Amino acid sequence: NFYVRKVTWFDNFSTHGTCYAYYRKFENSSDETNGKLKAIDTSNSDIKIILNKIFYLNSDSTIKKLQTIKSSRLNEIRNSSLIGGMYQGVEKYMDDRDEKIQIYNKFGDDNFNSFIDSADIKIMKIISEKEKFHSKKKYKDEKRYRIDKIISQIDYKEILQVLKITDKLNYERNGYKYRFLVSDFGFPLSEKYEIYKKDIDEFTAKYKELDEYNLYSYYLDKAGIDYKNSDGSLDFDKIYWLLKYGQVRSFMGGIDNFREKLVYSVIKLLELNFNTTLGFPLKLCNSGDTYGCTALERAEEWRLFLIEKKLISFEDTEPRSFFYE
Repeated sequence: NFYVRKVTWFDNFSTHGTCYAYYRKFENSSDETNGKLKAIDTSNSDIKIILNKIFYLNSDSTIKKLQTIKSSRLNEIRNSSLIGGMYQGVEKYMDDRDEKIQIYNKFGDDNFNSFIDSADIKIMKIISEKEKFHSKKKYKDEKRYRIDKIISQIDYKEILQVLKITDKLNYERNGYKYRFLVSDFGFPLSEKYEIYKKDIDEFTAKYKELDEYNLYSYYLDKAGIDYKNSDGSLDFDKIYWLLKYGQVRSFMGGIDNFREKLVYSVIKLLELNFNTTLGFPLKLCNSGDTYGCTALERAEEWRLFLIEKKLISFEDTEPRSFFYE
């Protein structure tokens, strides 16, 4: 009784955060728990709304059916020729009540496969341009925007070429010019928002030394993440819980970006290990210092993949993370 009442209080906060998701702890509730919830007798409209949300969450026609559909359609979606270009969607219709469940394409304006040849040369050309006659600040901002758009389109192989010229870029906060490594490629370089030169020197040395798999693995090891067996192979049981509970949203506020990038690094290891992105683009984001992308949907799909392939040794009956609103 008290927990449901507390959920209603949290649900009335005018903010963002996990305060809106506390009712989700009743997902996968036992019959005994559901029975106690149904026995609550109240005239309070807020409590009634929350109870209805919980009943809907546990109904056969919603979450459980969606998970079954996603699991059974996973191979079809993963191999679909519809996935691979921007704005090409995939829709499925089911349920005897004519409910529509859409499985959206995983590409969009902020995330798509891209490659730009000779990005460093194109950036240097913009840097060397003579200033135009209009506002000096406006032209500086315009040049930065054009450079950021180029950087947003590079692939993994062009990272080093771009890093060689980043010192020539004049940003108000110098650490921001390295942010593409975090925002676009998902490397957990630092728990702080700004990336420092010492972080980049370390990254550059490791980039030259290691292949892509072992570079992501290096940063996971550095952060103390437990995701491997004693022989160094991927421990799918451990990875499953990282995918489910690793991303953190504040009670009232934003996302823990560093932990999210750790989850994405684990996902990147899965992608390289199984040689598939499950239909998602090859990198986390094409931000151009404008967009921000989350690894939440990727984590959910990989959780289902591990279940589908019977790669985990247990049946998950635990409720979702508060992260899922």
